[in-house]
Amino acid sequence: MNQHEILGLAKLGDARAIAFLINQALHSKQIRARAAYQADCLHVLLESTQVPNTRIAPLIYEGLRSLNPPSIQSIQVHGRPSGQKLPTWTQTWILPAPIPSSPHPSLPSSAASAS
Repeated sequence: MNQHEILGLAKLGDARAIAFLINQALHSKQIRARAAYQADCLHVLLESTQVPNTRIAPLIYEGLRSLNPPSIQSIQVHGRPSGQKLPTWTQTWILPAPIPSSPHPSLPSSAASAS
């Protein structure tokens, strides 16, 4: 699967594709991400030998917001050291409602009636 296909799946809200993209971005920081759904919330777990820095979580939120996945209404990012069961920290965000994409922009009603 190429990068374009993975990005397309992530835009649809595919948890594995989103985790793959996060792992690519965090590879140099030696942080591993896993993602899973629970209802309409995407849970992203960040694991590393040390507790992952909480400053990473807002970057994940911004990335998801730019993807605009229709099936995700909220996101929880959890951080923990590898081998622990419970997260050391959790941050939660509500995503804005997805912006529908229209293949053909419609004219404003005033412009349509002027024709």
